[in-house]
Amino acid sequence: MFRTLLVLILFTALAAAQKRVALVVGIGAYQHLPVLANPTNDAALIGSTLKDLGFSLVGGAPQINLDKTGFDRAIRQFGAALQDAEIGVFYFAGHGLQVQRTSPTPWPGSSQILVEV
Repeated sequence: MFRTLLVLILFTALAAAQKRVALVVGIGAYQHLPVLANPTNDAALIGSTLKDLGFSLVGGAPQINLDKTGFDRAIRQFGAALQDAEIGVFYFAGHGLQVQRTSPTPWPGSSQILVEV
């Protein structure tokens, strides 16, 4: 319920924006973790809602089960699209985890998630 209220407040505040761009990512299939159904379902719902509100989605649709290369590419495309946008929204649904007080990346062999845009 809190998430729904937050989304409604966000969308109300964004109603007047002209160029709207969003990156919606849902990752539910990981190589070494249990599959999650909710991230892809949530990303599909948020993506559809944002499209209905006039947002253009990076890649034309929610980005589902990306690998590291695909995620980096989507982030770069989002960064480029933000250059002349009035509003940008980034939505991620997927695993959140910590191991020994650190947050590992979901991609094997990757030491960092951040990419330059």
